[in-house]
Amino acid sequence: MLARIAAARPRVAAELERPHAEEALLAGVVLDLAATSALAALARAVGAVGGYQRSLLWGADPVTGAEDLGLAAALHTVAPGAGRAALLEAEPDLVVVSSESVVVVDATVGRPGHAAARAARGEPVPPRLLDGVRDALASYGIVLDAADVVTAYAPARLAAVALVLGDALDRPAVTVALAGRAVDLLRPERDDAATWSDAAAALLRGAGGRVEVRALSWLQVADRLAQAPRTEPAVERIRTHPTLAAR
Repeated sequence: MLARIAAARPRVAAELERPHAEEALLAGVVLDLAATSALAALARAVGAVGGYQRSLLWGADPVTGAEDLGLAAALHTVAPGAGRAALLEAEPDLVVVSSESVVVVDATVGRPGHAAARAARGEPVPPRLLDGVRDALASYGIVLDAADVVTAYAPARLAAVALVLGDALDRPAVTVALAGRAVDLLRPERDDAATWSDAAAALLRGAGGRVEVRALSWLQVADRLAQAPRTEPAVERIRTHPTLAAR
């Protein structure tokens, strides 16, 4: 399954080869849970409400590898006319669908090439991508100034995808930013969670409860997974990961 995902997504393929990368950790955890028939534990881990129904890892079923057409349609709505590279960048790392919610997860907020990091560095976003996100949010009553969309581009784009997907499935939309340690002890100037939160501030002001915006640490996910049976390999993977293990 991972080979199929990697073949279609060069960015993911490159990161999967780096054992410390967030993509590699996410893939390992999801596949650990799939191997022990414990994927349902993902619902509690990411804060989904209701019974677990299915999950998507980079747009594909983690068991069968089948691509999800509903998510693909949501991406085209948020980024109309965009090329494949832009669509794949907008693709959530993980989607968990339960009987009462759709949780869309960005598990790679610590990567230097992440959209939030690029925005913090002042790198421009193509205007038509900004317009696509802004228009999608506006269709759900979330009206942001153009300048706010620039600042909040990464969380705003995630929220737009979640809203479109949630609307298609008739479920409330939730977004989750999944970060490593709140502060990297080796690089104390870097705080992934704070960078994401700063970017999300404008979105939160305008969302009016139409979409939930949350942030979690990997260690919180491990604690939640540990409460479910057959999750030991996934929990161990998280807690012993070099960038997460307590020092």
